Amino acid sequence: MGLGGALERWWPSYVLQWRQSEAFHGKADRTRNHWGWCATEVGQDAIWADFDASQSAAIAQMLADGIDPNDVGPPPGFKVKWPRFSTEIAA
Repeated sequence: MGLGGALERWWPSYVLQWRQSEAFHGKADRTRNHWGWCATEVGQDAIWADFDASQSAAIAQMLADGIDPNDVGPPPGFKVKWPRFSTEIAA
């Protein structure tokens, strides 16, 4: 009703979280202190490794659920070119 009668695809919450994280942190400069005080306590590399692992796990879950990450698209208001994601399952 709010979309003028048009259907909109529904995504599970983990897909929406992946998309938001990708939009916010995907193009971040990993050489600068992006995470504030947490980077000092835990270490910048450890935080980025955790971020990459969670993003990869979300893509693996999408593929297992039959969702192509390239069909999800960017969040509303995202102005930069949205990347293409590999749909090959890592062995």
